[in-house]
Amino acid sequence: MVVAEEPQNTPLYEESVPRALVVSAYQKVAIHHFCTVSQSETPVIAIQYRARYVDLAHLSYRGIAPEIKTGQGVHFVCVSPVNEWTL
Repeated sequence: MVVAEEPQNTPLYEESVPRALVVSAYQKVAIHHFCTVSQSETPVIAIQYRARYVDLAHLSYRGIAPEIKTGQGVHFVCVSPVNEWTL
């Protein structure tokens, strides 16, 4: 399982909102068993800039549920239901 815990701002992308996961311009991507953990801000999962054939399965969260955003030029994205992670 991959976990993004409390995404942070970075000086590299000062004008951007912290993101838990970004898929940008990749094709044929499968990410399974990904979890976001955040108590302060809504974590963002972004699929952007010409990404195609992206499969996100077994997503979970703890705290605040993630917001999933797709950009223009993104095609064939499949996202399974996002469930709250409990121990």
